Amino acid sequence: MPRNRQNKLEIARRRLRVARLYLQRMRMVDIAVDPEVAVAVSTVCKDIKALKGEWLKESTEAIALVKGRELAELDQMERDACALFSVAARWRVVDGVPVELPNHSRAQGWVEKRIKIKEQRIKLLGLVADEQDKRAAAEGREVTFRAVVAPGGVVFCKKVEDPAK
Repeated sequence: MPRNRQNKLEIARRRLRVARLYLQRMRMVDIAVDPEVAVAVSTVCKDIKALKGEWLKESTEAIALVKGRELAELDQMERDACALFSVAARWRVVDGVPVELPNHSRAQGWVEKRIKIKEQRIKLLGLVADEQDKRAAAEGREVTFRAVVAPGGVVFCKKVEDPAK
């Protein structure tokens, strides 16, 4: 095995051990003297920094995937609700024969379902002002959201109180 690939393998194994010990709340000094790690504290610090970067990337991507899947499901539910609303609003069966009459009670049910779907989408996307946002607005501070592109091209919203920052 070429030396470069062997070094990468050794680093990956060491970081796996460092991650396990770090997640057990061990101090960097204690991790460095662990027989399976046995490196300088500065190396452990670099390993932990690299691990945190990987963890952040993975968690950001996972959140984006979950949100995307949930949004797709909400979109499909909304399409279904619209289609059923259209049918309920225009047609009613009278004596076994479809008659074009408005059935407002059934149509209203589908409208309510669509509103609930929209509320879920708003919450999922973080478009609802929380208590902190309301306090900031009451104090005259402006709260805005800025799109941020994380490593790997994942886009998320970041809340900022001063848009100039």
